[in-house]
Amino acid sequence: MDPTLRPTIERAPTAFAVGIARRRSPATWVLLAMNVTMYLYELYNGAPDYSPALIRMGALMRERVLAGEVWRLVTCTFLHASWLHLGFNMMVLFGLGTMLERILGTWRFLLLYGLSALGGSVGSLIFTHGLSVGASGALWGLMTAQFVLALRSGGILPEPLRVRMRAGAMQNLMLNIVNSMLPGVDWAAHAGGGTVGAILGAVGLLTWGLPRWAAFGPGEDAGPDRVPALVVLGSLATSGLLVLGLVAGVVLGRVDVLSAAPTLSPRHVATSGWTVDVPAALTTSEGTGDDVAFGDLETDPVVVEVVVSSFDPLADEADLAPLPSQLATQMAQAENGFSILGGVQNTVVDGVTVLDGDYLGPNGYKLHRALAIRPYGVARVDVLYGAGAPGTWTGIGRTVALSARRTP
Repeated sequence: MDPTLRPTIERAPTAFAVGIARRRSPATWVLLAMNVTMYLYELYNGAPDYSPALIRMGALMRERVLAGEVWRLVTCTFLHASWLHLGFNMMVLFGLGTMLERILGTWRFLLLYGLSALGGSVGSLIFTHGLSVGASGALWGLMTAQFVLALRSGGILPEPLRVRMRAGAMQNLMLNIVNSMLPGVDWAAHAGGGTVGAILGAVGLLTWGLPRWAAFGPGEDAGPDRVPALVVLGSLATSGLLVLGLVAGVVLGRVDVLSAAPTLSPRHVATSGWTVDVPAALTTSEGTGDDVAFGDLETDPVVVEVVVSSFDPLADEADLAPLPSQLATQMAQAENGFSILGGVQNTVVDGVTVLDGDYLGPNGYKLHRALAIRPYGVARVDVLYGAGAPGTWTGIGRTVALSARRTP
């Protein structure tokens, strides 16, 4: 080599620096936008503080996944429980994502993120049984993949960078292992995502086809990145799952019905011969005979219980005259820990006597009870409101009670 050229070559950028300078991190920015957008949608629907909305949007719940709602395995990774939860995760995603995507390339990075997110959800599904949301499983996959890459880069990372990355990755892992032990943190999601990231790094899938930049000196070109077709196909598949899971949380979760004014649809009160109009959003029901309940406070604003009682066909008006007063007295008494608020209202609507009252129970639960007295029977409707139930559902008990009728 001409001695006069040596200073020029030594001052030239390394092959690694040149290769990284050619890359950008679009996938990281898209994932950041998806997470923030979903959190804004959560805020719009009150989800962070209202569990039925969070569950409808796709929070991970073991029993619901096993019942067929497998889309929750993906959707839950875009939901967060608070601004602090979102902010911390997005800070990690920005820091690790922009770096790893530029080193690995977008295709490999997407494969790593998507599979780690699924690994975190599967870990949570197997080992924990509560509500779980957050991108932490995917982020743990990024952290463990970074650590494996720093341990054995296979000639990709320059030695000084590899030493610094190893120290930083070790520090991140130790801090996050401690964080995983805190109450309320889903350690299983962390472990699941971290395991996937470590495996992908260890088997060499994430570095397959990458130029061995560290083997080339300053001023030398290491050649193009040759991304294997298998990596591209896997990345497309996992990216598609991420998008579909996100859409499913909006389309299948139907969180919009919680805040909208309820629309009613006729339902049979078991085998009693009565029909009642109940909010269509209350998709579950259970009961027999003359007693049936609609809804589930896990996913619905209210639970509506309907109890009907038919009169003897020979009963006349004189026999029924004292009934409203007797029922009002019963309603005014405390029952099952609920105490009445403001007394019992007695009104007549289109010839139907209606008694209704509001009750306060333990743990902040509220109950509205409405009785509709008809010549052929009484329909009692109890509406149990969960904490944070939207105001659009107020007064639904009276409406449901008035709709109760005996059908042929």
